[in-house]
Amino acid sequence: MEKANAQRIGVLRRQLLEVECHREIIPAVLPVGVGFIFGPSTAGKTGIAVRTSVAVAAGLQWGGLQVKKGAVLYVTGEARRSVIQRLCATIEYLGLVADHVPIAVMACPKKGLVDGETRLVIRTAAAELVRATGMQMSLIIFDTLSTCFGDAKEDDAAAASKAVTNMACLHEEFDCAVMGVHHPGKKGNREMRGSGVFFNNVDFVLSVDRKGATSILRVEKFKDGPAGARFAFDIASSNLIVADGEISVQVVHQINSWTNAENATVEEATEKQTFTDVAVALNLLRGIVVAGTASLRAWQNACYAHWCNKRTDPARRKAFSTAKKKLQEAGDVTIDGDIVSVSVSKNGAHNAAHTSEPTL
Repeated sequence: MEKANAQRIGVLRRQLLEVECHREIIPAVLPVGVGFIFGPSTAGKTGIAVRTSVAVAAGLQWGGLQVKKGAVLYVTGEARRSVIQRLCATIEYLGLVADHVPIAVMACPKKGLVDGETRLVIRTAAAELVRATGMQMSLIIFDTLSTCFGDAKEDDAAAASKAVTNMACLHEEFDCAVMGVHHPGKKGNREMRGSGVFFNNVDFVLSVDRKGATSILRVEKFKDGPAGARFAFDIASSNLIVADGEISVQVVHQINSWTNAENATVEEATEKQTFTDVAVALNLLRGIVVAGTASLRAWQNACYAHWCNKRTDPARRKAFSTAKKKLQEAGDVTIDGDIVSVSVSKNGAHNAAHTSEPTL
């Protein structure tokens, strides 16, 4: 017979005062609980999952919001090497050292989330990470759900319920967020693929979509709070040194709060795009500088090549001129003839991560 575990309400009330309850990892975005982030393959869902992992593990700001710092376990079902490269590139881009960031990466057991043995293996790995780092677990990510799911079909409600239940058990044991990276359904990018359990039986759902050169993350569901918050982020190349040379890796460079209004004014839209162009221009410049300087023409060419979404040369010239002016006014760059110098005292990537990020 199962032993009764009823407790008096007075005891439970004192526990509420004595034991800290971690309700949110990222305020109004990522609660302690189970959920998913989904979007098309080109939207950047893995990129933002990687950036979120690093922000949480290092205690950095995310979209101007302070995160709950803690250990992160990244469970991969596919492209494990690519995820490791993205994590390392993001860590170094933000001026951090990989040995000091409490993130562990593991391959998902073959039986997948529909099987209880998988949960036990992941629980063991998470417990070891907590023991090794001395930090509380904050986030467990499964990337992607389909490759971490198992042999069952995702539209099978019973199998989906098993997967969500196993994720919930991990959440309850470690008092952390557990997030699956998922694909959209056939009806469009606003719905997840598979059973409705993936939306109905979880605590949060985030969607990612691409709008021109910018990706938009939207909070579709958030337990105990309003949904609808939106954040814009940019993806650009960052160089990573590996055993056989230097490779280019796509990383998320900026995360910024986006207006909650469904219809922005022309002025707001222009301001958002200008901010994005400035951030991209600075990041591209940092990618080509040598000893703190670069050629103005080389910087311009790099920006023009990146701004392929701007269909005309006059549009690219205007964007570059505006970005250059704003960066000079902010003291991020100085220009002398064809030589552009990046300010030593201002590291845009590092500062954007460690301080409040500007609002679009």
